[in-house]
Amino acid sequence: MYVDGRQEGVWTTWYPGFKKKSEIEYRDGKMEGTYLSWRESGLRWEEGHYQGGLKFGAWTTWDEMGIVFAQEHYLAGKLVDTAANASNE
Repeated sequence: MYVDGRQEGVWTTWYPGFKKKSEIEYRDGKMEGTYLSWRESGLRWEEGHYQGGLKFGAWTTWDEMGIVFAQEHYLAGKLVDTAANASNE
């Protein structure tokens, strides 16, 4: 929904066939809180947090098999640390 022309509340995107693609909350038009996304297969793809519209804290990405592929850490939208799963390199 929009409030005063800005995105507000939980926004969900969908793949064809009504499979959930992503979910994020907006406050005052900026992404805020937990971001979740899934592959079209239904397996988790990415999870992280936004603060004031910027990536913040730990972000995890999973591969097509559902195995953790990468873990990243952000501060105010800037990548400060990353680790890849050695079995996926």
